[in-house]
Formats: sequence, structure tokens, C-alpha cells
Amino acid sequence: MRRERCVQRLADRQRGLITYAQLHALGFSDAAIALGDDAVLSHFAAAALWECWTGRTTPVDVTVPRRLRQQREIRVHGVHELPDTATTIHRRVPVTTPARTIIDLAGTMYSERAFRRVVHEALARELVDLSSLRARAGTRRRSDASSTLTSSHWWKRQATA
Repeated sequence: MRRERCVQRLADRQRGLITYAQLHALGFSDAAIALGDDAVLSHFAAAALWECWTGRTTPVDVTVPRRLRQQREIRVHGVHELPDTATTIHRRVPVTTPARTIIDLAGTMYSERAFRRVVHEALARELVDLSSLRARAGTRRRSDASSTLTSSHWWKRQATA
């Protein structure tokens, strides 16, 4: 709420014009500027921010709790709801939690090996634990993500270890 008041005061002083630099100085991310204050970094971009992914992150993945058209250089993932428990702030950037990031990637990764690498990094950095991932996968509405995660041969071996 404080940021919104600052933006309003700034806009009032400058006849409604605000620069990107001013919005950044007030703490707004590029995604928030382009898509709204409820946008969070997600999928590959979130995995890179959590230092679990070193591959390609363009276009930048952003999730919003509504439907939006795609933006240039931003892959928009519109969802029905994005609970506060699925998002956080990391390095001053609104982002999906590590567990939510992994669940999102389970349905979009291009190979099981790449997916295993992301999960391994998250586990090694102690960002997630297997039991919380199992619980999240079981409650996820998107059946493709949870089925990919739980049907993985590697996942099954980890679950019994």
C-alpha cells in the first residue's frame, strides 16, 4: 500500500507521467510494471533465481492469478489462483517458492534429466525437501504436472529411499 501511495504522489507531481527508473526505485519489478503488481517470476526464470537452473531463461516466465495476453519476451502463465503460500520475495524479486517452481516445471520440462537436475539442486541447497514436494504434487490441480512429477522413475526411487 505504501508503494502505491508513493506512485500516486509522484504521478500527481509529474502530471501523471512516471519513468521506469522511478518505478524500479520504488521497488517494482519489470514483470510488475508490465503485467501488474500481482505478477511473480516463475518456471525457468524462478529456478534460475533460486540458482537451481543454469539453462535458458528467455522468454522470462511470469505467473499471474488471472488471464493475460502474452507479452514480448515474457511468457505469461495465467492461473485461477496464486495463493500467498506459493509466492515469496527472493533477492527483492517476487517469485514462486522453490516447491511451487518445481511443481510448475514438472509439467513443462523438456527432459526428465533436466528436471532431475533442478530437483537435485533444490534439495542440495536445502530449498525443498522430498516430503513437501510429494505433498504439493498430490494437491496440485494440474494433473500433467503432478503426474509427471510422481511418475518419474527417479522420483519413485527417491520416494522409497
